[in-house]
Amino acid sequence: HERDTVDKSTVIGEELLFNYAYGHPDSPMLLVPNAPMANFINHGSEEDANVQIRWPSAGSKTARLFDWAYNRQKEDIYDDKFESTNHNAWLKDHPIDVMEKSGKLAFEYVALRDIEEDEEILIDYGDLWDDAWYEFQETHPNARSDFRHAIIVPDGFYPDNWLNVTD
Repeated sequence: HERDTVDKSTVIGEELLFNYAYGHPDSPMLLVPNAPMANFINHGSEEDANVQIRWPSAGSKTARLFDWAYNRQKEDIYDDKFESTNHNAWLKDHPIDVMEKSGKLAFEYVALRDIEEDEEILIDYGDLWDDAWYEFQETHPNARSDFRHAIIVPDGFYPDNWLNVTD
């Protein structure tokens, strides 16, 4: 079947939201978390990071809910006894097919170690983000544009079928 294409030939501008999106340099897919506290998670170096992202574990409540949401029909009502037979189905789909189901996939923030009360939650934004931030800071303030750069997903987070794809 013929697939809709994403027209990337005309870019009008980049929103601040882009700074909170997760992406990969070889993929058109951007993941924008909309959980209540997601935008309070800040950048920490690889050594300072105390959380990371991962896909929901098979059989977990999160996995069941989002597997149901991803595959549901408009009139379906959630049943907490739903058993997924196609865990994290979005990982097998083409990025455009996943984008058409916006808001129906999930990743989790997982602690890398015990986190103390009142400790800031930090995630490693990746080397490409670090390089872009360093270059931004080195630019004279009068020559700077707004900083816009996606958070880079960890190696192996995006499936191969999301990388180096064409529309």
